[in-house]
Amino acid sequence: MRLSLCSLFAASLLCLSSLTVFAAEPLPLPPAADLEFQVDFYITEFDKRLDDLATSKDFAEDSNTLVGDANALVLVALAIGMSEGDSKYKAAAPEIIKAAQAVGDAKDLAAAKTAVAAVKASLEKKSTDKLEWAKVAKMPPAMKYAVPRINTGMTRYVRTEATLKRGVPNVAGGIAALVAISQGLAPNFDETVKADKKDEWLKLSKDFRDAALKANAALHGFEKGDVTFDAFKEALTVLKEDCEHCHAVFTEGSIAIE
Repeated sequence: MRLSLCSLFAASLLCLSSLTVFAAEPLPLPPAADLEFQVDFYITEFDKRLDDLATSKDFAEDSNTLVGDANALVLVALAIGMSEGDSKYKAAAPEIIKAAQAVGDAKDLAAAKTAVAAVKASLEKKSTDKLEWAKVAKMPPAMKYAVPRINTGMTRYVRTEATLKRGVPNVAGGIAALVAISQGLAPNFDETVKADKKDEWLKLSKDFRDAALKANAALHGFEKGDVTFDAFKEALTVLKEDCEHCHAVFTEGSIAIE
């Protein structure tokens, strides 16, 4: 299935050196703490998924959530590695990417357990491998499974001002993941339903990334008391609109945060 970046509202490792875009200039990215939160979130989720898969009779059918989250983690780690700022996971980013790719490629429970253990071990590693904004993740599982889960996770916190105050780290991590996904999947234009519209795909990816960055900034402004709840919700509305612009070109329909 070929999907668009905007699904938020709706078997070998990949080569780190393939198909690069946006590589010539530093790019705006979310705060390191938000990306780090999401790394830790996915590792916790991996353990939950392995527990679920232990009783599964069809690993291929039931591992979709694990595969989606693994590809999202690849892109979050890439964003950490490409960030100009410091992060506790920055030196480990290339190793996290490789290990998370292996999780996404696992064909059975034993392989998945081994790959998840490697992800955990990778957090303490240091690598000198050079990263770039290249095609490192698979679009379908990231878009079909990871992004809707981010959406669902955020929805529970954005209903009221009180719930948002309790869920700032979770929402910040989710939005940071969306920035990483939109930026990181920019090279995957050949997987879209209109691969000939590369320039438009790159523009819409950038627009969505920038809208997500503004929503992230608005959230942290809300956390500090500088931005109202309504203003933060407006930032989410802009994010939804950018999503719909993408759907209008690359797919049909949309699912919005309520």
